[in-house]
Amino acid sequence: MSWPTVALYPGDFKVINITVVGGEKLTDATWRIEGAVKDIASFTSAEKLCLHKVYSIRNREVSDTTPHLFICGDNYDSGDTLELGNYTGLGTVAIQIVIPEDAEPNHYSGYLRLYSGGKVVASLPIKIDVRRPKAKVIFDDVSQFPEDRETLWGGSFMGWGVELWWRDVAQAGYDVDSLMQVMNKTGLDPWAILLSGNYQVIYLHDTDLRMGISGALPKILDSNLSIVALYDGGFEYSLISSEVYTEWSEIALIGVAENFNKEHPISKGVKCVPALGGLGLAVHEDAEIVATAISYDDPSGSAVFIATYEAEGGGRFIAIGDSNIFDCARTPDFTWYYLWRNYEVEVASIDSAKLAVNILDYAVSRPERPQQPQQPQQPQQQQPQMVLVWQVLSAISLPAAFAMLALALYYRSKWKRLAYRY
Repeated sequence: MSWPTVALYPGDFKVINITVVGGEKLTDATWRIEGAVKDIASFTSAEKLCLHKVYSIRNREVSDTTPHLFICGDNYDSGDTLELGNYTGLGTVAIQIVIPEDAEPNHYSGYLRLYSGGKVVASLPIKIDVRRPKAKVIFDDVSQFPEDRETLWGGSFMGWGVELWWRDVAQAGYDVDSLMQVMNKTGLDPWAILLSGNYQVIYLHDTDLRMGISGALPKILDSNLSIVALYDGGFEYSLISSEVYTEWSEIALIGVAENFNKEHPISKGVKCVPALGGLGLAVHEDAEIVATAISYDDPSGSAVFIATYEAEGGGRFIAIGDSNIFDCARTPDFTWYYLWRNYEVEVASIDSAKLAVNILDYAVSRPERPQQPQQPQQPQQQQPQMVLVWQVLSAISLPAAFAMLALALYYRSKWKRLAYRY
């Protein structure tokens, strides 16, 4: 999977800008997309492949290098051939790969080739495998502070990115969509997308929701839709579940989580994950503790780090005390250096990738709710049907019908004579 976006599942996309540098003069230069891949790949007519946000920092306007939105789709499809004419030196070409929503699992391969005078002078292979996902996940990159927006394809000006997490769960079979990108594509508001029924999991990564905005989230759990919440500054005041919520603390939870509930499915194969600035969780009633973490700043300040709760409506709520676990702390080298540099603690390995997949496996493996037994219907009594003469006649041959009719007339006249005689 190449960056900046993952293109594995129906509805996924990728935009690519290719630069060719050469000293020879190209005659009647033509780009062509060849092979089966041209069913999903085309040249794009978009003036820009993406949009960038501009922030005001210390009275200066600074452009975020991370794309805010990507521009692609059928409206920008320019076909599989692009004629450039005669030119020398630097040349660029932009293509888009858009997997249709109704695409079946398939392997698409082909080439992007540059022709000069009818001969191939450059060739680039393209291979795309389209799979059927286990489930669809919507990633909330809308309810965040603009300068701290954490996206699937990389961090914003001040935020971290979750591109490694995206790769981990995509390879495990999960189709993750950006809420911002879906809004731009469909024109729908965020809640219409979250409640559309197209997604099985809502993923809230360091989301900056407030109590008033997040009031609908408990009702979402009761509609058999799961929520994964990774807390951080600003998000801790959003009450998603009264059974699991964050506890306010002046000291951030910086350390590791090594004490896992081995009976919980999320803990399978997970021994150690980092907690870099996390929050402790308060667990009540029917919620279940998955893991606790220790803090190197205050060893006595260990706290619940991961917990789950299953709502009556079937939705599962998975709460993690720190969103950094799947962005900056997803990189083992960074985690090792940070903890060794600040606390002289060496963490040889982490299982963040395994934990990421386990969380979604648990979120979508909800038990089926028993259906209400249906009352047996009383069989309707059939009314006696009158057999008409034409129905009888249609069941026998025409000569036999005439014979029966003649006999009936004969005996009728005979009965009349007998009745008249007596």
